[in-house]
Formats: sequence, structure tokens, C-alpha cells
Amino acid sequence: MAAEPILSNNQNFFSRLRRNPLPHCANSGCAGRRHAWRNLWQRHGGVYLYTSWYCSPQCLEQALQEKFAARNHAALPVAPTCHRIPLGLMLLSRGQLDNRQLRAALEAQRAHGGRLGGWLEKLGYATEQQVTAALGMQWACPVLPILSAAQLPYARMAPSHLLRHFRMWPVRFVEQTRMLYIAFSDKVDYCALQAVGHILDCGTDPCLTPPGAMRTALERLEREKFTNEFLFVAENGPAEMAHIASGYILKLGARSVRMVFCGEYVWLRLQAERGHTDLLFHIPLATATSLPHLGADATQWAVRTLA
Repeated sequence: MAAEPILSNNQNFFSRLRRNPLPHCANSGCAGRRHAWRNLWQRHGGVYLYTSWYCSPQCLEQALQEKFAARNHAALPVAPTCHRIPLGLMLLSRGQLDNRQLRAALEAQRAHGGRLGGWLEKLGYATEQQVTAALGMQWACPVLPILSAAQLPYARMAPSHLLRHFRMWPVRFVEQTRMLYIAFSDKVDYCALQAVGHILDCGTDPCLTPPGAMRTALERLEREKFTNEFLFVAENGPAEMAHIASGYILKLGARSVRMVFCGEYVWLRLQAERGHTDLLFHIPLATATSLPHLGADATQWAVRTLA
């Protein structure tokens, strides 16, 4: 149900593509020398990477390699986290906490780490609902007390691995305004929020939900089968990443590709007439910072299918 607006937009895209003549290849170095590939892909229609069209797998792979190499410069901006009132003072001002309890929770946090809200709950000084309500005031977000199974179609609009990693859950998509509402627990991750909106070409708006509700929703997600997601974990460079991505694009007959950088992940959505496939490249930050332009040429890959 939730994916219908996205699907209808893609159907319109493919209809326009069939009616219009093929544009010029966006690769400035394309000299039309690879006639066999060009003829094959021109019958197929080529591939759009955003609004740029590429006539052959080689031209596309070169463009993807440049995009991957620019990862450190192309990441989406992350909105700063500025809380007007700290969580403890927020609960203190609302009469849900006293000074002794706040000091005890802060001491436990300093000694053992973790979130202040988690320690307030463990020590029995505040409930999960009280902590979440205070976080909602901090982040200026509405709070959803529960997440229902009816929202599962919306969750399918993003890769299940990213939902688990960022602990987020799409809860509603409004077709008229093209606005997707996404719930987070603990904090709002604006990098992930913007990444989803960028890939789906829609607006995104955050809300908060208690950690217990998020755990239940993500456990429900574990029982679902997602056969259109592939996760690649590598200590690798952009050349091999582009080679793998272009291979999937050719194999699946994708006509449109969107890419976004989100923390340690690169997310590509490959859109074909029969549906979409998500490719996720996980690049640990330690690896990315130790290798120039994400590292040298590829040597080893570990791949698993999220199915």
C-alpha cells in the first residue's frame, strides 16, 4: 500500500523514457568505440544515474567509481544536535525527578557509560514513557507510544538493514504531500532521515517512539523476507564497488539508479520495470580514514543476501 506512490512515479518515468529518444551519454570521455555494448544497452534504453544518462556499462561504471571516490565530500549534511534543556533538567522541571535521583543517575552514567535515560529507567527513577516524552520535547518531535504491524508496508520502503542499524521505522506516507514520517528511538538521526528522503525523492519528518516499541517492530521485521536487498562488507576501494554495482545494474535490467552516502553506508537503489533492488556497501569509518579515496583496488569481499 505504502509503496504505490513511489511505484506510480517510476511507471511514469519508464513511460516517458520509452516515448523520448535516447539522450547523449553523460560520460565526457565516451567516444562510442564499444559498439557491441552500446547497441545492447541502447536497445535496453541505457541507465540514468539521477538525471545523467549513460550508454554503456563501462561509462556507467566509470561514473559510479567517481561517485564512490567522492564519498568523503558528497555525504549528506547532518543537522547539529542542539538541545535547549538537558534530559535530566527536563525531567526535573516537570517534577518527575528529584536532585538526589538525578545525581545518582549521572554518577552511574559517568562510571559505566550509556544513556542517561537508560540509567534513569534502570534505577527506577523514570519510566520509559516519561523518558521518551522528555526526549520528544528536546527534539521538538511528536511521540508515538506504539508501532503497529499495519505499518510494515511503509517499512519496506527502506532497506531492513538500515532500519535496524539506525533504529528507525517508517510509520506513514502521505501521497498528496509526498511526506514520509519516520519514527526513531533514543535520538533522531538526521543523516538517515535525509538519506531516505533523497532516495525516495520525498520529504521526511521525524517522530520518536519508546525503545520497547522499536524493539518489537524490528523483531517483527526479522520474520519478514527481503529478497531485494544485498549488503556488501569490504575493506575496499571505489573501483571494485563500482564494478559490483554496475554488474547488478546490468543483471537486473535497471533503468534508473539513485545513490546516497549515510554514515558508514553507501546505499544504491536500482529501479527496473519489475521493481527495485537495494545495494548497501558498508565501509567502516576506520577503513575509510586509513585508505586514500576509500582504499586501493579491491582484494577481498564478504557478501551476504538479506533474505
